[in-house]
Amino acid sequence: MRITLLAILICFSFLKSHAVIAADYLQMLNSYVSVKLHLDSDPKRGQMVGAAWIRIRNNTDAPVSDIPYILNPGLQVTKVLGGNNRPLNNTSRTLPIEGYEFLETTVGTIGLPTPVKPDSDIEVVIHFRGSLQNLSWAGIEHAKEELDKRFTILRADSFGYPIISAPTKAAINAALNQPPYYQTATIEMADGYMIAGNLHIDEVTLKGANQSFSLSYTNPSTPMILPIARYQQITEGPLVVSVLEGEQTAGATLISTLSPDLVRLNNLLGAPTSGKLNITMVPDGYGTLNTPGLVMLEQGGFTTTSVKPSGTLLNLWGIGTQHPKGHWRNSLDKVIQLSVSGEGLDAHTNTAFSDLKAALSTNKKLGKATLESLTEAGSTGSAELLSSMVLIGLHDIMGPDAFFAFIRELRSELRGNYADNIAFSEFIADNLKHKKAKKFAKNWLTGKKIGKDMKKSDSFSALIKRYK
Repeated sequence: MRITLLAILICFSFLKSHAVIAADYLQMLNSYVSVKLHLDSDPKRGQMVGAAWIRIRNNTDAPVSDIPYILNPGLQVTKVLGGNNRPLNNTSRTLPIEGYEFLETTVGTIGLPTPVKPDSDIEVVIHFRGSLQNLSWAGIEHAKEELDKRFTILRADSFGYPIISAPTKAAINAALNQPPYYQTATIEMADGYMIAGNLHIDEVTLKGANQSFSLSYTNPSTPMILPIARYQQITEGPLVVSVLEGEQTAGATLISTLSPDLVRLNNLLGAPTSGKLNITMVPDGYGTLNTPGLVMLEQGGFTTTSVKPSGTLLNLWGIGTQHPKGHWRNSLDKVIQLSVSGEGLDAHTNTAFSDLKAALSTNKKLGKATLESLTEAGSTGSAELLSSMVLIGLHDIMGPDAFFAFIRELRSELRGNYADNIAFSEFIADNLKHKKAKKFAKNWLTGKKIGKDMKKSDSFSALIKRYK
């Protein structure tokens, strides 16, 4: 399979990188992965040929001359090109990964002709070929995939495509949990297979006995994960339920269970922020996850009793998926989940109030903190607690209807750009019209009034009474 740099660059000519979160690492901005698969009943005969176009930003404080990467040990790099289509120096071999007792992978280093300055970008294209090796025995739980015609999966956990990372467990975890980024892919394989992952299908074209899938996602997303099988699919609105052969009844039952909650959530939160949601069955042992655009469930747990409808469907609005610790979205997601699930906010409210009381008793400076100062100090736990208290307070002061009307506005404005805690505070200050709620938010987010209010309140209801 021939993959040209021109084709790769065309695929990305319409994409823009999302806002960057400061951190000391090489950050993924965009990627395009093109792969041709041969799946076999004997996975040892399975083969893949691919290329990954990657745009990276140097988020370190020093020039970078080398780019490290990791691939599955069954894959080898054939060449590496720069953004100008010129070959780059590359060395790769199978090496152990620090932090794992048994894991060895293909570890490589790309030598750059000119160092990349801090806050500057670099483009590389890594060409690779080979097969996938099962890594579950080496300490990576659930990474059982091989190029098996019954089922396979392309994902970062098993290094099924290049991961920009040093060969240590800590560096790999950091790379896999960095801010979401824009990704597209083209996957070619035999006719009859279906892909049901966090990148969604834009187009399918036939190439003789093969089919080619063009995939993307509307928003920045976590690293690409693409389950592949002869899936049977059931679609209703934005939901696409993909089940393994013989499991159609389970899929239909799940769809009928989720449909009423989908209508209710749409009324409460407005239109979903992503085009659709794949709810995908995988064989037992391959793991479960909830990431933007994809809920993956193992075959043995693919039942209506194991799926909480509201929690699953909130994925369509980017709720309950991955955000950094301390980010305001974690707090908002929790408030929304409790509100729509029927569990209610009371228990969460009382816990948050007690936790803040305890934190203030050991840290007097917290009483005059702002969300911005906590964020800049790296106090993620306190930042998340503060944003939780503010959101719970707004819900109580404004009432559910007015609160969710404002939240629809907030989510619409701040979605898709990885808005940080400062943007969250500024949006509330600039857009909240409810006078009493705005006073409460201002006092707590930027006004340094946390300690003063908490000192005069022996319960959450007493606190909120001061602003009603």
